[in-house]
Amino acid sequence: MTQKQQIIEYLRATPDGAETKQISEALGIHKSIVQKIVRESSRIYIDRWVKSPGRGRYKAIHMAVGPDESSIEDCPPPAKG
Repeated sequence: MTQKQQIIEYLRATPDGAETKQISEALGIHKSIVQKIVRESSRIYIDRWVKSPGRGRYKAIHMAVGPDESSIEDCPPPAKG
């Protein structure tokens, strides 16, 4: 199974989605590789953004498109300011 397939299967099994760090830690795939795969895959999309506690930054929560679904557009990032 490729790393992309592992990430997609993990996200399909995680109904609330996951951020890049969670995917990386759960699968033992380096964070930079996870970032590249989620950015380039049409089967993975950003479902929502959550604010990091105390940092003022937002983290993307990724989800995987179901096997019978077409691709879904990413949720736009929150407005700055």
